[in-house]
Amino acid sequence: MVDTKYGQRKVTNITLADASDGIDLQAWGSPVKEQLQEENCYRITDLIVKVYDDKKYLNTTSNSRVTAIPDMPDIVNKTVETRETFKNMTVTSIQITSKRSCSVCSKAIETEPNENLITIRCLSCNFKQKIQDLPVKVQATIYLNSEEGVQKKIQANNHVLTNFLKTNDKLHLIRNTDAFEDFIIGQSVFDLLLDSGNLISIEPVIRMSSV
Repeated sequence: MVDTKYGQRKVTNITLADASDGIDLQAWGSPVKEQLQEENCYRITDLIVKVYDDKKYLNTTSNSRVTAIPDMPDIVNKTVETRETFKNMTVTSIQITSKRSCSVCSKAIETEPNENLITIRCLSCNFKQKIQDLPVKVQATIYLNSEEGVQKKIQANNHVLTNFLKTNDKLHLIRNTDAFEDFIIGQSVFDLLLDSGNLISIEPVIRMSSV
């Protein structure tokens, strides 16, 4: 059960896939969920796309309808992972961007807070909140070079960056992108783990200096 502004509602997480890709579906209530069986094929209408932590997923609505269809060939198995590891990658440049979101409705706060103000009003839900309490999400574009001189560009989402800061006991940097960038560049050399081209983790490489 999930607490919403309409009270408690039941939600079920389902993975959908076709011949091109897979995506997660959040089915609210029971009508849609009860009509679906694993490994069968369906047409589902009146879904909405949402984005959380830079990841797209589907949500059912009160108008969502399910229709059984013949089996489809070549269904993507979303559980299959294609992982690559890149060792000793040197950061050459980085850009980190951040955005604040409303703690009530989770919509982005488009208005840039004035440094002299303590509170700000969300234009979506009209609730006023303390600026320091607003959740912050970050994402980064990073250019790195391998030891062989091959350049690689990666995108790091909020989840990966937050875990990186927690691991290095630097979570306070999430609200200071300039200092965050300096910290990354200062670490310099990293090992990367990617899954299907998406960054999963980034770990600094500690090199012992010669005496």
